[in-house]
Amino acid sequence: MCMRHALAAVAAAVSIAAVTAGPAQATEYTSALKVKGVQYDVPGTDSNRCSGGNTKNEYLTIKNYSRTAKVNLKGYVVYRQNCNFIWNNDKDTIYLLKPGGAKADVHSYTKRANDADGNGYINYHG
Repeated sequence: MCMRHALAAVAAAVSIAAVTAGPAQATEYTSALKVKGVQYDVPGTDSNRCSGGNTKNEYLTIKNYSRTAKVNLKGYVVYRQNCNFIWNNDKDTIYLLKPGGAKADVHSYTKRANDADGNGYINYHG
């Protein structure tokens, strides 16, 4: 049986959905919460084993980019209940959605175009 792995704390009533790669997004959303970065490809060989595997090392970082708005993150955690990797190693799209489904932030990536140093981590929004 796999343990639940916490991935990211999310603002009150904000959810995350990962969807297979799509077209690059040029839209800048007005949400204070944005995707800061993603560890989409963990160092070493991928292992989906529930015990001793490295799937838990993939993660998403969300940041409040507002200088004035405070965001309550209490009680909101996104998790998975399996041993599979979340992000594709070659390309994927990350959606940060508001409660009603409106987009707060979206980023598409490809390993070749967005990970120049090859460490499996991509930074967004500086």
